[in-house]
Amino acid sequence: MASQRFLSRLRGASYVAGVLLGVLALSTASALDVITREELKEMAVEYGMYDQRFITCKMEPPTSIKIAFLKYAKSRGASEPYLDLAAKKFDDGRAQVRNLRVGFSPEECKQKLESPKGQEILHNIEQWSKLPR
Repeated sequence: MASQRFLSRLRGASYVAGVLLGVLALSTASALDVITREELKEMAVEYGMYDQRFITCKMEPPTSIKIAFLKYAKSRGASEPYLDLAAKKFDDGRAQVRNLRVGFSPEECKQKLESPKGQEILHNIEQWSKLPR
């Protein structure tokens, strides 16, 4: 009788220890370092601005820039709460461009898109859109 209680407690304790180790492993694996967090925040604003530029230029991006960026952030280890923050930063970037008084002309839009930076962003978006959700 005493040995059954002991075994039951031992099983319960080992279960709790396993759960705690699992939680610890998940939180450690999904934690972003400070540099990565700051990089992602800056990128979110930058890509949000480019997303709004597509709208300003009356052009369709090859895929949703926001979804592609969030897939990229997740692939870098961003947790769900951090993805929410990144989405807000992305929207902040869009808002910075949305309120400009004068947009780009069609020629300027084409130039920007064909520039090395524009090509890099398009390449990134296409690659990131292929990442799993």
